[in-house]
Amino acid sequence: MKQSAKNLARAVYFTAKTDGASKAATGLFKLLQKKNQLKLLPQIFVALDDISADEGEIIVRVYSKTLLTNDQKSNIENRILKLSSGKSVAIESIIDSKIIGGIKIVFGDKTIDQTIKNKINKLRVAISA
Repeated sequence: MKQSAKNLARAVYFTAKTDGASKAATGLFKLLQKKNQLKLLPQIFVALDDISADEGEIIVRVYSKTLLTNDQKSNIENRILKLSSGKSVAIESIIDSKIIGGIKIVFGDKTIDQTIKNKINKLRVAISA
């Protein structure tokens, strides 16, 4: 039976709530790989954002060179809580080998890019103006 991205996302979301995010993600990746459906991942991520928003939760993806420490996650979570009108926040730490340093935070339709690459690009634009 073929599963829709939205149904898979719903299953992952509620599995993560009860069994933990890593177990839910591992199960999803194994299933998609077994069914040769890894191409559904982008659609599943969009559906997960929609489901979590409906549940009053904001998924925050933090891209960095290394995994975030618990203190860094807590700091980011507190700052996002101030911006999000008290909704609950789920931090997803993503290692991005292309990042030289700094972090990039993506949640909803907002992006906070504090990477070194972005800062250099801003300087380059300011100098050439």
